Amino acid sequence: MTSIEIRPVELSYQPTPCMSPDLNYEDVTLIWVDRNVNETIDCLDTKRHLSTIVNYFKVFDNSKEAVDYIRSASNEHIFLIISGSLCETITPQIHEQFQVKFVYVFCMNKDIYAERTYKYDKIRGMFVSKHELFHHLIDDVRVYENNLLTVDIFSRRHTSGVERSIRDYMTEESITLMWLELFFDILLRIPLDSNLAKQDMIRECRSYYKDNPVELKKIDEFENGYCSKNAIGWYTRDSFIYRLVNKALRTLDIDIISKFRFLSSISISS
Repeated sequence: MTSIEIRPVELSYQPTPCMSPDLNYEDVTLIWVDRNVNETIDCLDTKRHLSTIVNYFKVFDNSKEAVDYIRSASNEHIFLIISGSLCETITPQIHEQFQVKFVYVFCMNKDIYAERTYKYDKIRGMFVSKHELFHHLIDDVRVYENNLLTVDIFSRRHTSGVERSIRDYMTEESITLMWLELFFDILLRIPLDSNLAKQDMIRECRSYYKDNPVELKKIDEFENGYCSKNAIGWYTRDSFIYRLVNKALRTLDIDIISKFRFLSSISISS
């Protein structure tokens, strides 16, 4: 019998251009559709805050343009905010689109439009207070991103009873650990200059989040306060590292994974 030698794959790192702000390197796309979205100071303040919750954030004041974009974005995971007056116009057109995960009705006239929201199971609720909307979005995004990890660890194909049993009993911590092991295994194959790698990672993240003051503050905190003892905490924290690394792993984007090669110095046991 002829033996087959399987050699380990060695990955080489080559510098690549900065991450483009026109592309989504996170999992979630946030869209807000409202005819008056660009007309008031309050709307501008709401847009600013929403863009810190989900970095890839698009705004439309034209419902047709919004629907066309949603239909074209078949590979995205879309969280959609619409006004009450557009609920009956937009929701029937996009509700069956797989890429639309949740719909939030943001409206000052709850009594007028409340009944319209009951027809569609993707509608998470009607929100009069923008702060209530913000809190709901933050929670939903975090839970949804965690669920994506579970889905991708186990194939979407039919799994055996044993696999389903394992999946059912896995905790969020054990899922994160599995991703960390995969992440480090890939990174350890990439040649490392620690100082250069850290600066490359920080530069790329600052470029991508240049309009997001919340994430820029976290990047500064990472640059000034990171040490190996708090490495796992940085990975599991709701921040740029957690979101960018998880999507890069799910999509096997080696260019983006290589940007985080600085983290290969982390030990799983830390």
